[in-house]
Amino acid sequence: MKYLLTLILIVIISTTNLFSQTKISNIDKANRYLSQKGEVYFTFTINNKSEVDIISQKLSIDKFNSKTNLVTANANQQEFTCFLSLNKPFNVPDNLNIIPYRKMYNRTISSTKATYAWNAYPTYSEYTQMMQDFETNYPSLCKLYNLGQTVQNRDLLVVKLSDNVNIHEAEPRFLYLSTMHGDETTGYVLMLRLIDYLLSNYGTNPEITNLLNTTEIWISPNENPDGTYAGGNSSVSGATRKNANNVDLNRNFPDPDNGLHPDGYVWQPENLVYMGFVDTLHFVISANLHGGAEVVNYPWDTYSGLPADVDFWEHVSREFADTTHIYGSSGYFDDLNNGVTNGYAWYSISGGRQDYMNFYKNCKEVTLELSATKTPPAADLPNYWNYLYRSFINYIKQVHYGINGIVTDSLTGQGLAAGVIIENHEKLHSWTYSELPYGDYYRPIATGTYDVTFYATGYKPKTITNVSVTNNMATTLNVQLYPLSEDTAIVQNSVICGNGIDTLIAIGDSIVWYDSPTSTTPIDTGNVFITPLLTSNTTYYVENIISPKMNVGSTNWSSNGSFDNSSYGLVFNCTKRVKLNSFTINATGLGNIVVGLLDSINNILQTDTIQVTQTGVSTIKTNLTIPVGMQLTLKLLSADMDLYRNNASTTFPYELNDVISILKTTASSQYSYYYYFYNWEVQEDDVTARRVPVTVTINTDTAIADFTYTTDTTGLVNFTNNSAYSNTYYWDFGDGNYSTDTNPSHNYATSGVYTVTLISSNECNSDTISFDVNVIVTIINPSSNNQINIYPNPSSDFITIDFGKNISTNITINDLLGKTVFTKQIYNKSQIIIPVNKFKKGIYIINVNNKSLSVKQKLIIN
Repeated sequence: MKYLLTLILIVIISTTNLFSQTKISNIDKANRYLSQKGEVYFTFTINNKSEVDIISQKLSIDKFNSKTNLVTANANQQEFTCFLSLNKPFNVPDNLNIIPYRKMYNRTISSTKATYAWNAYPTYSEYTQMMQDFETNYPSLCKLYNLGQTVQNRDLLVVKLSDNVNIHEAEPRFLYLSTMHGDETTGYVLMLRLIDYLLSNYGTNPEITNLLNTTEIWISPNENPDGTYAGGNSSVSGATRKNANNVDLNRNFPDPDNGLHPDGYVWQPENLVYMGFVDTLHFVISANLHGGAEVVNYPWDTYSGLPADVDFWEHVSREFADTTHIYGSSGYFDDLNNGVTNGYAWYSISGGRQDYMNFYKNCKEVTLELSATKTPPAADLPNYWNYLYRSFINYIKQVHYGINGIVTDSLTGQGLAAGVIIENHEKLHSWTYSELPYGDYYRPIATGTYDVTFYATGYKPKTITNVSVTNNMATTLNVQLYPLSEDTAIVQNSVICGNGIDTLIAIGDSIVWYDSPTSTTPIDTGNVFITPLLTSNTTYYVENIISPKMNVGSTNWSSNGSFDNSSYGLVFNCTKRVKLNSFTINATGLGNIVVGLLDSINNILQTDTIQVTQTGVSTIKTNLTIPVGMQLTLKLLSADMDLYRNNASTTFPYELNDVISILKTTASSQYSYYYYFYNWEVQEDDVTARRVPVTVTINTDTAIADFTYTTDTTGLVNFTNNSAYSNTYYWDFGDGNYSTDTNPSHNYATSGVYTVTLISSNECNSDTISFDVNVIVTIINPSSNNQINIYPNPSSDFITIDFGKNISTNITINDLLGKTVFTKQIYNKSQIIIPVNKFKKGIYIINVNNKSLSVKQKLIIN
């Protein structure tokens, strides 16, 4: 409907002189070419660029000259009929529809690689033989794959080049594909020559040797051999743009903005083959090679907005074009902005491979238009090679630049599949991910400083800040992620005094209690567990279930909008199966709403009827599970009230890490409005941490206090604790000093008889014992002068510690359980005042320690 209304509008504003003599002649020519080739090239003029962006939704726009507003288009019969309805004058130039004779190469006898003719086009049989030769002549460097067949059963071939070609190493993958438009053949021959160049220079050229030692390079020279050899397997002079079904392959891919079938045709066999191919392998960077212009065309083609990595694209595109300017002829590769353009800024298309790879496959693909003439004379092919091969090599090298590394499990060291997100940067699937088995990742990005977050299902995310990147250099960032399965419940063993009931407390996300390490039947859930009557030591097992929850979507549910209950929704992509726990709405009344989850062709997958129990803004629970899918829709099917929707200040896409991208609404104003469902809470599958034991010990033991001691003539007394069934101790040395050590030593300043008391305790009881210790000091112990004066003591407000001289020392105050309640370092002071009004009543130990001073004294807070 969108296109029909647009076409009607164009009809109204277009020239109505349909049946001029010139146009009749052009119609005859067009019909002749359509009859002979199934397609026709023609030209027409438009009023402005926005018009070509609309027309491109129904025609294959081949070229647009913004200076003259001249459009070159290609159409099959159905598309041409649609164009005629616009009543636009057009021309059918013969030079666009007829390819003159081009020199062909086909060996008549068995030959070696040295005899390949790079100044001729290969016949189809020669092409397949050359690809086989590469593998035969370089078996350790080259492996040939037959991916599948075209409409007319020609082979779709690709080679893998690497130093260990039969295994996958922790190396980035790069992909060149050419000639998806069958009549754009410059890249076809140059890719064959690039394969030969890489293989024949391995081991002698250090640059090429290093490239094959560190990279998987995949090259498919011809994606559309049916189009290239439409006139027969021995000639390219009859080549067509489209495939044998007369479908433009570069308008036939799923589109980020216009759905899975933007051209209205089923996916063609060639595209199905290549889509399946890139489903199985993750490519870091790729390029598809075309002809008809001389320019690097970077994303997006379908979106007007610039990509997240526009700085990267400008850098690599400029490098490619500028290198050709050094080695190319005058005027070569200077279309548009001197050889570089954003796709949409040139003209928009839907269903292009470039956007498919960037959006759906997280691969940075660019379109390279290599020659103004689509099928240039064969004698010109060596010149194009000399102009371009250095740029081809430079572009491959980009897979190694930016941020790269290995993501592993912190406990096992095994590689992980993790999302790699540049914070406050990513947009429209620009993020990348690490892949198994090594966990290696590669994130090409321009010069800058970035915060990088790593996400993996079942692991705690980790963010590395201030990661610095320089163009054409690699920043290595290896990361270990901690498994949530080790995020166990926090729980402490307990002791009860005799038979009884105990209360156990565990800290975690969602706690489950078991009576054995392998039981599948819980005995309780929740953070608190009250045991039954226990008559013996008992061990329970605690499980922590982690539910990773995240939020995505607009939170602007009350401004720049109005209320509505039309059946609209939000279109989104989801890369992992998640639960939709809730979303926020703003409702005018009470009642029910029915929400549907739809697939890409609007089949209803699930529905949920939800009761709205309050007016205004509220968060409502849902019972929907979102599958992995593209172009899904969360849609309001019906409502008893109106719900709020924005009509301004929307900032699509709304993205959640590597999980969900909310792309647009289903209303006609796809990017201006945001309908109904705000701040989604989504949850990945639960992760169950390993069970941890917690033991309740029944204590029937009675603490027994006992100690012995030894003295010397310096006033030093060493105490040996002989207590039984005890685990905490309190010593009173009889001179105002105290200790909680198990086996303390104490310096007495003067001779005398001191009553030393030991209180030994366990969880249930305590015992006290005292001995009179006769201390005789005949030799002055240097440490005996290390006394301090504390006053007032007891205290309830503040205390003063007087050292008698300026010292630098550390002061700590501990309670009798050893917990530090105060600590401070002083420098060159003779006293310090410490507030104690917030201390609990009881006995504390003051510790003063430096290299020459070690004093412990009792402090009483009343």
